Amino acid sequence: MKTIYILGFGCGGKHDITLRSLEILRASDRVFVRTMVHPSAAILDEYGIEYTSFDELYEQSGDFEEVYDTICETVISAPGEAVSYIVPGSSFIAERAVGLIVSRAQCEVKIVPAVSFIDGIFSALRTDAADSFKMLDALSLDTQRPDPSCMNIICQVYDRSIASDVKLELEDIYPDETPVYIINAASTDEEKIIPMSLWEIDRCEEIDHLTSLVIPPVDYTGVPRAFSSLKSVVRALRGEGGCPWDMEQTHESLIPYVTEEAYEVVSAIKRGDADNLCEELGDLLLQVVMHADIASEYGDFTMEDVIEAVTTKMIRRHPHVFAGKEIDMTDRDRAWDEIKSGEHGYSSLSEELSGVAEALPSLSYAAKLIRRASKYMERDPYVQRAMEGSADCPGEQARAYLGRLLFSACAMCADRGIDPEGLLREVCEDYIAFEQRLENLMGPRDIALAGSSSPEAAESVEKAIKKCVFLQK
Repeated sequence: MKTIYILGFGCGGKHDITLRSLEILRASDRVFVRTMVHPSAAILDEYGIEYTSFDELYEQSGDFEEVYDTICETVISAPGEAVSYIVPGSSFIAERAVGLIVSRAQCEVKIVPAVSFIDGIFSALRTDAADSFKMLDALSLDTQRPDPSCMNIICQVYDRSIASDVKLELEDIYPDETPVYIINAASTDEEKIIPMSLWEIDRCEEIDHLTSLVIPPVDYTGVPRAFSSLKSVVRALRGEGGCPWDMEQTHESLIPYVTEEAYEVVSAIKRGDADNLCEELGDLLLQVVMHADIASEYGDFTMEDVIEAVTTKMIRRHPHVFAGKEIDMTDRDRAWDEIKSGEHGYSSLSEELSGVAEALPSLSYAAKLIRRASKYMERDPYVQRAMEGSADCPGEQARAYLGRLLFSACAMCADRGIDPEGLLREVCEDYIAFEQRLENLMGPRDIALAGSSSPEAAESVEKAIKKCVFLQK
């Protein structure tokens, strides 16, 4: 039965290859080497081991995925009962082709442990790996993000062009002057540790195929662009020795600030002021983090819970994007409302109306109540009565007419010393109470008949309406 062995050269010179790996290589029918550009590769010639290198494949193709796929298929299809594939360092660190072989091979695949370049780096830095570190691939920083709170080791920084790309990605988080290390040929006689600032890494002349970039842990005050730093700042402000004002804040005391910051975001958007919008979004985000920190102190929820809730919600509400479900996009509002209603489990219109945020300004509150009611019936009877006697206004004139109507209503309120915001709020509350009374008479399941044109439905609704209290005249 065929067996494929996955081996590693080790992190340093030719003496770092393990005895077990050497025995397997000498007994193999076929030996494939990802690259001979490695200090340990010379061991193959010294022991007279015949091999096939994929260096030429790298030179001929600029598409790494194509190279990895070819390596995988070549190794899997090679004849012989014992086929070995050996890579620099260790088998499962930054070796895409190894993963492909393991997933596609229809025979036994044995992974033989080896010393990785990670061991060489920690030996060079005289640092304990248990102090926490994160390893990243220089070619995947668009999806892999560093964690400034721990050491970050970035592998595959094999030329200055890659170093330049890495620098641009890292500068989204780290300041230009962040201290870093270029480590070359770790654990070999040619080992070099070159300290420099982040902005200098693509100017380093020492970069080659054995180069890694190391970023030591950075205190949160030194990486203000990281979201984790904002969380740490808020925690420090509210923690022992923090700011007295921040420490005494509660969900309730912060309500005015949440409202104020939200309106300032809207104002910046309307002005088209990008710089101010950036600042105001930051102020609004601060409020979110503050509330999450307060909640975490009481054991209610954390910032991660907030992020999880909204992420899960967006995935659930977009099945056409994340679940491949077909949705009639000509009626997106209806599809969206159906998903949202299913989340909350509303069984009647009054329940759904009660779910509208009462803290909304009364005009927005009223408009949202009416929009929700329109899903249950073509024209809500309460709204219909409220609109009786209104002008029959054609389309293009409607906006101007309704604007003047709202303005006139506010002027009438001012003339009589009535708060229009409070008045409309009272009417909204009357409306919800009306729907509840109507459902008590008709039953929540029949309320949807209010939009029906059948004589039976119309008669049922009319009888119920006569028993309800409408707008006071």
